[in-house]
Amino acid sequence: LDPLSFLGNFIAEAEAHRATDDAGPLRSGEWVEAGPDGRDRHCEATAVRLGPGGSAILVELLRETHERRRILQTARENSLELRRLMKEIEHRDVLLHCIVHDLGGPLTAIQGALEMLGQDDVPPTTSKRLVNIGLGQSRALEARIREILGVFRAEVEALEAFTVDPLRAPDALDCLRGLTEAMGAAFSARRVGLTLLQPDDTTGSWRVVGQTERLERVLSNLLENALRHAPAGSTVELSVARTAADVLVHIADRGPGVPPAMQARLFDKFTHGPNSGKGGLGLYFCRMTLERWGGDIRHEPREGGGAVFVVRLRRAL
Repeated sequence: LDPLSFLGNFIAEAEAHRATDDAGPLRSGEWVEAGPDGRDRHCEATAVRLGPGGSAILVELLRETHERRRILQTARENSLELRRLMKEIEHRDVLLHCIVHDLGGPLTAIQGALEMLGQDDVPPTTSKRLVNIGLGQSRALEARIREILGVFRAEVEALEAFTVDPLRAPDALDCLRGLTEAMGAAFSARRVGLTLLQPDDTTGSWRVVGQTERLERVLSNLLENALRHAPAGSTVELSVARTAADVLVHIADRGPGVPPAMQARLFDKFTHGPNSGKGGLGLYFCRMTLERWGGDIRHEPREGGGAVFVVRLRRAL
């Protein structure tokens, strides 16, 4: 052998290795040399001991090195894709569980009210109360279905257009005024106040980048969340302010606040408190919608107890 060849150098290394106490094999690593036909051959040598004073060098011809590497790489990629699909299936299973749980509660209440109405000699006052229960639960069921469909629609229609034209863009202050009036009765029924604090400057434009119907849904979700956690006798306060580029909406309640363990994932899908009775989609929908418009949402502890949700919307200038 040519002592300057790769294999010649490896033989010298193998002899030195045999003189050591290491009984394990010595591998050369892969090298390439030209065969008799001029084509490259991928080779690898291994030096092994055969007993006292004996040794051998095995040379392996790696015929399909590049193809083998390609297959291994493809296998690794397929494994990663399989893990991704399994995680997606797991998320869908969780979502299905949340949907069944969310829709099952109102349906059970409606069924119970109807069964009681079907009994003989139900007093008129009891009948009226049962009808009101059924109507209230049917409205809750409709709201939850709309919430679930809204989240799916928002994910599927990721490129849905929104308005940036200052003449047609939604007015944040008008949205808050309309929701305060529309939801006032629900707050009164729970003995919770709802107050919209008027901004110092009511002139000028409060129009923001977005879509009116979706902005109303975002703010409505936040108001429903505040009502669910606000104690009787307290007041939920709404306020709005402007900066050079943004409109900031604050929704402040006197509820128990957000537990520290939940704060980092508060706006993630499926995150909800132990007594929320929801599937954890409302705040996720709010975050996803606002970020698509170039805004965002954050949570802050309220001084004196409670929570403040701050919605940042880009001004339509």
